[in-house]
Amino acid sequence: MGKVLVASLGDCCIDLVFKVAKYPHEGEESQVLSFQESLGGSAANVAVALARLGIKSGFLGKIGKDYFGDLLFKAFLREGVDTSQVYFSNSKRTNVMVIVVGSTGERTIFAYRGAAVEHKPEEISKGYIRKLKLLHISGYSFLEKPQSEAAKKAVYVAKEESIPVSLDLGYFLAEKGPCETKKILKLVDILFPNKEELELISGESRVRKAAEKVLDWGVKVVVVKLGGEGAFLSTKKEHFYLPSLKVKVKDTTGAGDAFDAGFIFGYLEGYTLKESLKIANWCAAQNVQSIGARTGLPFRDQLNDFIRENFKQ
Repeated sequence: MGKVLVASLGDCCIDLVFKVAKYPHEGEESQVLSFQESLGGSAANVAVALARLGIKSGFLGKIGKDYFGDLLFKAFLREGVDTSQVYFSNSKRTNVMVIVVGSTGERTIFAYRGAAVEHKPEEISKGYIRKLKLLHISGYSFLEKPQSEAAKKAVYVAKEESIPVSLDLGYFLAEKGPCETKKILKLVDILFPNKEELELISGESRVRKAAEKVLDWGVKVVVVKLGGEGAFLSTKKEHFYLPSLKVKVKDTTGAGDAFDAGFIFGYLEGYTLKESLKIANWCAAQNVQSIGARTGLPFRDQLNDFIRENFKQ
């Protein structure tokens, strides 16, 4: 498939998506309007999204030797994602995410992380990492050993080679607070938090002030995902906000992953930070119009049309 430019390290899972009429209280019932089994996992979604945008991408992680693992592996092959760094667990089942989508399109997630946590440092190839143009990490990867040690090894190797590292922070890593995350963020070039996650690690409710604090820790670019409100980007030199595109939201599952991939695409292809943010917003907007984390991920020809129509040539 040619040289891999971006590798995404983290979880790969099956999403069981339930659309409900309303959220029940604990111990109550709610009618399920629709049900869909789809492929997911934050890092895996980014790898697939990049492949669809024409970026040579690979996935680093572990799945189970089971039916779901087979589905996920074959999907990578179909999408053109490099699978040379995918490992199979002999003892844990493939990750499963139970996702409940309410009437507004917002989702609640119950996560079984399974095989992903067993990803070991010795399964990280230094030679593979050293050939990348960018390493993307999901914050989930830093939650439990040995996967957290594998993630740290990958980041250390990337930094030794001056390879940019992007991190999708995630709620559970942010919840650990600034003391735990500072050590990791010192090695991160591009950080993708949402507003709540940014506040958790910074202790600051104002987005710009919070971003500035994180920049002081060593992060070069902070890209804050604000959901339906848009996104905010901050560096030591510039700060700007872009509103989201107005579309009919069916499901926000995977929107952040589509956003990450869009920004990484722009970053690697030499677009300005503002243009990259505009591409990220567009990719997220395409994805939320379909049910499932990957169903609405756009392809390169669609993105090319958007760029021609919206960017000055």
